Amino acid sequence: MDKVERQNRSLMDAVRCFVDSQQENWDQHIAQLGGAMRSSVNRSTGYTPNKLMLGRETNQPADLMFGSQSERKYEGADSYIIDLEKAIKSAHTIARDKLKTSQERMKRDYDLRVLEKSYQPGDLVYVLDTAQIKGKCKKLGSPWKGPGIVISKVTGYVYKVKLQRVVF
Repeated sequence: MDKVERQNRSLMDAVRCFVDSQQENWDQHIAQLGGAMRSSVNRSTGYTPNKLMLGRETNQPADLMFGSQSERKYEGADSYIIDLEKAIKSAHTIARDKLKTSQERMKRDYDLRVLEKSYQPGDLVYVLDTAQIKGKCKKLGSPWKGPGIVISKVTGYVYKVKLQRVVF
């Protein structure tokens, strides 16, 4: 999957969690969601996108209100640039090492899950919902229905499932 497509998928997942059932005004919060994503630590690199791009973390609302403990004073542009370059190089080196370890772990985990999953009657499952409801944006809705109970196995990959009714 392309990096841009993966980022868009992550953004849509965040939007989907953020919007209400009416799917209104979601576009007014894209900047906040993007800022939250840029300040979230990436599991694979161990750093935030802000740290890898800017060499530092950005100011959060709490930092602006109460001040930051880690603010460093520089004597000139040269010392700032030298420290920034060192910080970015160090972060990138560590991130590359962590990515290599993460890729090895992901490959190992993927290889362990290659076996097919079989369900038995009575197992709880979620069903992929491919239906398009008129008047609702499919991208903003949950892609899954459920939970459901497996009733019977039709073929090796097809199961008869009875969906549970969720009452609010």
